[in-house]
Amino acid sequence: IFQFQLEAVLDKEKQAAVNLLHEGKRNKALLCLRKKKYQEQLLEKTTVQLANLQQMVKRIFLQLIIKCC
Repeated sequence: IFQFQLEAVLDKEKQAAVNLLHEGKRNKALLCLRKKKYQEQLLEKTTVQLANLQQMVKRIFLQLIIKCC
């Protein structure tokens, strides 16, 4: 769910940058692109953390199975 929300924000920031560029507001367009880059980095970081958590859960689950048997 979080990924979908961030992807929507990325699309909005990109479109806002394009619109601002057409209006001649280069500085504001650059700000939107910086925001977009930050959101992309946040999405990547969150994805990596989620993958790490999933691996940890798998390891714990396997250890529980081994101890029970």
